[in-house]
Amino acid sequence: MITNILKLPVRKAIKITSMVVVFTTAVVVSTAPAFSQQSQQSFKGAAHDAWLTGKIETVLTLNTMLNSFTIDTDVDQSNVLLTGTVSSDVEKSLATELVRGVEGVEDIDNQLEVTGKPGVIDQTQHELSEAGDTLSNWVSNATITATIKSKLLANSDTSGLSIDVDTNHQVVTLSGDVSSPEESELAETIAANTSNVMEVTNNLMIVASDR
Repeated sequence: MITNILKLPVRKAIKITSMVVVFTTAVVVSTAPAFSQQSQQSFKGAAHDAWLTGKIETVLTLNTMLNSFTIDTDVDQSNVLLTGTVSSDVEKSLATELVRGVEGVEDIDNQLEVTGKPGVIDQTQHELSEAGDTLSNWVSNATITATIKSKLLANSDTSGLSIDVDTNHQVVTLSGDVSSPEESELAETIAANTSNVMEVTNNLMIVASDR
């Protein structure tokens, strides 16, 4: 299967791109200089829900344990409704935890249907048992990676598409290219401030900016 710089299938990459566009557009509107306090308050309506939807769908798409194409997200006044299908109760619970970790979410109604068909987690659990690792550790690592990646993509001062994130036993390794020492430090700080991260190894290379 053809993959891109995020090491994700092309279909997922396309969905990530669209979610980032929605997310970025909402951020630009909310932070514009002419945006009055009254407008900021009104932003907590439909526009804020759209912004929150973008954040949630980005997190779900970046998590390689879930098939985000079978999960639908609806947000109403910061309350999230999840519908669609997943292959196991573990995947259903994982979706809830990922959404709960998104800042701004008030409540979650998880109506995902468990189909019982083998999914990514089931296949991975078998592979992990043969490798002597645990599913809970793998889930934790993948969730940390997805969370950090979504933060880097959302931050206008970091090259989210150029930074690779790998997590092993809650130790995060950053690699790829950035344009300045400040960007490298910012990416490291974002990773270090993410829940459950124990340590960050910064292997980012500083190159001339072409952005």
